[in-house]
Amino acid sequence: MVKPGKPHPLLQQEAVSTYYANRQVLKLKFMCGKCVLQSDRAAFSKNKVDDTCRVRYESPETLQHMFLECSGLVAVRDPFLRDIESVIEETFPGLLQSYTQQQKVSAFIDCTVLYKKAHTFQSRMSETSQN
Repeated sequence: MVKPGKPHPLLQQEAVSTYYANRQVLKLKFMCGKCVLQSDRAAFSKNKVDDTCRVRYESPETLQHMFLECSGLVAVRDPFLRDIESVIEETFPGLLQSYTQQQKVSAFIDCTVLYKKAHTFQSRMSETSQN
């Protein structure tokens, strides 16, 4: 889906407002690993900064915590994740169940990673059904 010399599909979308332009910037930071979380701040400061999530102060703020675990983000996050999961399940049946939590986070941030993984997954499923 993403080819050398061609911009990522996210960059091909027109930002119709400042709000959407800011969302694109934030998503690009997540995709590139440049969004600084509390766990990053703690690492950079040699743990002089607390790595705890500032939403509920439950556990370290990591991508996995934000996207899958933080109880303070459930109301905002879960409706979106359910929609994303249903599209993934319709497109690649059974794929998401084979993913680790980290792989799910990567897929939620950038769905283009699904195509490569889905091809590998479908090849394995075909081999299993043939045996």
